[in-house]
Amino acid sequence: MQLKGKTAVVTGAASGIGRATAQKLAQAGAHVLLADIVAENAVVDALTQPEPPALGETTGTVVNAGVNWTVTRQVARTENPRLVRISVAVRGPGGAAGDLTAFRGVAAP
Repeated sequence: MQLKGKTAVVTGAASGIGRATAQKLAQAGAHVLLADIVAENAVVDALTQPEPPALGETTGTVVNAGVNWTVTRQVARTENPRLVRISVAVRGPGGAAGDLTAFRGVAAP
């Protein structure tokens, strides 16, 4: 997959599937805007650790991507005005399922 010159926005990019997806997009040459609810530097650090891959340009920003995609897109364009066209968009935020103790001991159907 060749993405040189393309722009990708990945939400939930600080860890998990969002991080892995952002790494692959950057390795393919895309400019990747990394969005997550954690601090900006932590987002960029998460992408380049444990070893920095051959990357396209990366930019980190803090956004609550759970709000909606329109907000995420607006934040992305505000963060980097060069984002005239977003070629790849990945909504990858996750999180804990919450307290599941109420289901303890429940038999599967």
